[in-house]
Amino acid sequence: MKQYREFEFKLRTLAPVFIGSGETYKQREYIYENDAYYFPNFVTLYRKLSSNQRQQEAFENYLMSSRRQEKNIRLGEFLRKINFTDRDLGGYSIKATGVEVENNGDPDRLNEIAKFIKDPQGRPYIPGTSLKGAIRTILINTRFKGVEKIPWGGSDDIFHDIRVS
Repeated sequence: MKQYREFEFKLRTLAPVFIGSGETYKQREYIYENDAYYFPNFVTLYRKLSSNQRQQEAFENYLMSSRRQEKNIRLGEFLRKINFTDRDLGGYSIKATGVEVENNGDPDRLNEIAKFIKDPQGRPYIPGTSLKGAIRTILINTRFKGVEKIPWGGSDDIFHDIRVS
């Protein structure tokens, strides 16, 4: 019978980590202001816009518009156009890194931003499978460095016994 050991650890990253969900935020779903990307809670945004009939209708038309000239208006531009300045809308923001080089290096001109994978509470997280892959890479580069054949499969496959949760 195999002996299992349980380890608990804290992960400290030495570089930015991004694990995408495969989805993206379109230019109508975020606001670029003050060198940051702001992703408002749309329920909160709509509730606040609902207090002004004209703004509410304009927002609904903005979201439903399929005309090319209106489709390319970014959310921040639209909110400025209807004189809506409130930014206490929940959600979250991410500081621009300066690496955003799409469209001549202007971070405000990104057409879409990849979504980070999140837990049910909306907090970013790293899935166990990604951590297991990182552990496997560390083992290959340390324990099996210089080994001609890494034991994959069979009874001596240590990678099969790694569980991350």
